[in-house]
This record gives sequence, C-alpha cells and structure tokens, in this order.
Amino acid sequence: MRASPVPPEKTKSTKKRHLKGITQAYMRNFLALFLLALFCVACAQTKKAPVLAPLKEATAQQEEASMPATDMFVDLSVLDEHEAGCTWSRLRLPEGELTSIAQFSTSCAGVDVAWSADLKRALVSFHPQRAARSAPPGANISPLQAFEVEMASGKLTLLPSTRQLRGEVEVFGLGPEGIVVLSLEASRELEEAMSQAMQKQEKSFQLSGGDEKISIELPHPEESPAGGMYAVAHAWLLKEGRWQRTESKFTTTGWDYGLDVKELDVYSRLGPQANRMLVVHSLPEGQEVKEVGPLVAWTPKSNDERDNWNKQSTPYGELFAWMTSGEFSIITGLLLYQQKGGEILPLPGLGFTEKEFVAIHIQGPWLLVGTAGVGKRPRVYDLRSGALLWSSDSARAVVFWPN
Repeated sequence: MRASPVPPEKTKSTKKRHLKGITQAYMRNFLALFLLALFCVACAQTKKAPVLAPLKEATAQQEEASMPATDMFVDLSVLDEHEAGCTWSRLRLPEGELTSIAQFSTSCAGVDVAWSADLKRALVSFHPQRAARSAPPGANISPLQAFEVEMASGKLTLLPSTRQLRGEVEVFGLGPEGIVVLSLEASRELEEAMSQAMQKQEKSFQLSGGDEKISIELPHPEESPAGGMYAVAHAWLLKEGRWQRTESKFTTTGWDYGLDVKELDVYSRLGPQANRMLVVHSLPEGQEVKEVGPLVAWTPKSNDERDNWNKQSTPYGELFAWMTSGEFSIITGLLLYQQKGGEILPLPGLGFTEKEFVAIHIQGPWLLVGTAGVGKRPRVYDLRSGALLWSSDSARAVVFWPN
C-alpha cells in the first residue's frame, strides 16, 4: 500500500512548528545554563561548597581520629600482664577503648618500647637486668630480646641476638639509619686502665679483647668528670641481619650526672622511647613555692631542709608536688591539686607517698602519674574536674602515645 502524499501547506506548517519547538528548547536550555552560572558565581562569592561539605567533614573526623591527644580524648601505650604473658595495647580515654597491638609469651617486667620517628614501626624489648629489680616473685622473666612491630599489620619480627656485643645492652631504638642498639661497657678494670691513660695525658685508649681494634678518645685530665665510673658507650646498627658497630665514646655511669649511652651522637637521633619518657626529675614547668601557706598541713615533718614544694600551673588549676633533693630535685608521690576556685586536696586514688619517686606528664587537660623509670601503677586524671579516669596496678611502661 502506497503512502498518501502530504499537501504543501501542511508541510510548511509542520516545519514552522518544528523550528519553533527547537527555538523554544534552545531558549530553555540557554536560560537554565544562565541561571546555573549565576548560582555558581553566588556560591563562589559566599565561599560555600555544599557538594564538598560532607567530604570535608569526613576528612576532619579522620584527622581527629588520628590525633594522639585532644581535649576530647587521649591515647596511652600500655603493656599489661595476661595469662599467657604480656600484651601491648593502645588505650583511648575516657571511652576506655582498648586496641591490642601485639602479645608476647613472657612477663612485662623489664619491658621498653621505642618508636620510629613516623610511628609506623616500633621495637618492644625485654631487659632481664631491669626485670630483676621490679618483677614479682616467680615471674617468668624474659632473656634479653627485642621484637620489631609493624604498626599497620601487627607483624612481629624477632631481632638477632645481641650476646656477642660488647658491654650491657641499655637501649633498643629506631633512628634514621635503622634499628640501633646502644650498649655500655663498664668495669673497675676498664676504669682503672682509662684513668691511668688519662693521668699520662694520653689522648686515646685502646680497648682490649675482641677481634676489632677500638680506639676511644679520652678527655684531658683537667676536663675529666668529677664523679661516677669511667665507661665506654657503643652504638650498633642492624645491617643485613648482623650488628655492626658504628660509634664508641668515653662516658661515665653510676651517678646522677652520668650520661651513660646518652653520650653517643646517635642517641639524639632516635625516635620516641618509653624509657626516656619515664625518666622525669621535675614538673614540666614547675616553680618552687616560696610561701607555703595552706600547704603546711601537707608538708612532711621529717624533711631535709633542701626539700620543697613545686607548683605547676595549668589552665584548669594548680598541681603541687613535694620534691626531695639529692644531686637533683626529684618528684615524689606526694601530689596535691587545686581546681580554680577550689581547695587544695590530694589526687583521688593516687596511692603514692613522699617516699616514692614518680614520673609526671601533662598533655592538654590530661595528667599521667606513674612510677619513675618503670611506669608502673599508672593513674590518669582529667585536670578539668580532678577526677581519676583510669588506673592499673599491673600495667607497665605506660606513657602517652607519642605524637
């Protein structure tokens, strides 16, 4: 069947209507684009980005979650005993969220933690000489050993033995060069030999024993330390599965001014260390209290005349610490706190006395108190309220998670 022809008049009319429709559609699209452009200009002028706002908010939440401490929360590094051994965890307060990082089949006695500068790796080491001083009776004390921990995966790697190294291992650390061990070689025989060499004004001293010849630069007799025992500090770098000596220096040990392995250049390049954080002699910004006033009621009666009260001012109140004097003034466990506008009172649940030494750390509104050098019996307080947030009588090496 053939199609009927369309009259010319209808054809012209249809074309006109078609052209008119195209024109109207074009105008509508042009108007829509024009209005959209105006809207974008307005957004730019008001500096608003409604489409990106949720993304920015999520990013801010992620950044906040990665921060080690804020006014809202604080993170702690905690090593605690469990049935099978020692667990390393990250504790977030005040929520109490505990994230297990690694477990070790030994007691936590003598434990230390060292981080890399970027906090992506850590070393957990166990030191029997420290454990013997603080371990409970019958504790399963670990031999000297250390593990590398990859923070992202939790992978554990046992480090090679350090038995062949000179001296006693003091520190496992992570520096720019890699994994480092610092050891201290000290004995009466070594001290006597170095002392004789210094009296002869010899500039160096040759260490005996071992396959490697080690020359130690000696100080001039007039510049020699006034106390302590002469010793030698060594640094060792783990390279291709073996410990290689990179540095050896004259040092002193056995007195408060002794630098021990801190004399080594590499020491200042190591990442954060729990053991270093726990050696605290004074309040962060403490000042001696000249007018004791209301502190008289708390002042120990049988005190050395050099002992005194120190005060640490915070935005939330005043922290008072009883200091005992020796070669250094050292913080004792007699701590008082005064909220703004409040009275001076002991910190609740502290459990330390003026006869015990403690390490104190303040981070924002958070106060951490624990046994000096060991980090036992940790207590965390909120300085805004003076309330005790968390405590443990079994945890060790507890410090604020480093930034």
